[in-house]
Amino acid sequence: MKRPPRAYILEHFYSTTYPLEAAPDPAHFDQIFAMIDAEHRLLFAGNYPHWEADDPAEMLNDFPTALRQRVLADNARALYGYRLG
Repeated sequence: MKRPPRAYILEHFYSTTYPLEAAPDPAHFDQIFAMIDAEHRLLFAGNYPHWEADDPAEMLNDFPTALRQRVLADNARALYGYRLG
C-alpha cells in the first residue's frame, strides 16, 4: 500500500443513511460525518422496497442543513451523473 487505508476507503466506498441509528447526542454525528467525508460520500437510502414503521427521511432531521441537500440528492448526482436519467 502506498497510502493509508483511509485514503483507499474514501476513494472507493460510499456510505448510506440506512440503517443509521439515532445518535444519543447529535453532536456525535459531526465526528462520524468527518470520518466518512459525508459531504461527498454519504447517500440517502430509504430501504425500499421494505417498509419500516419509521419514515426513512426522519433520520435526516438531526443532519446539518447544509449536508441534508447533499445527502438527499447532490452526492447521488455526482456519483451516478447522467445514469439517474
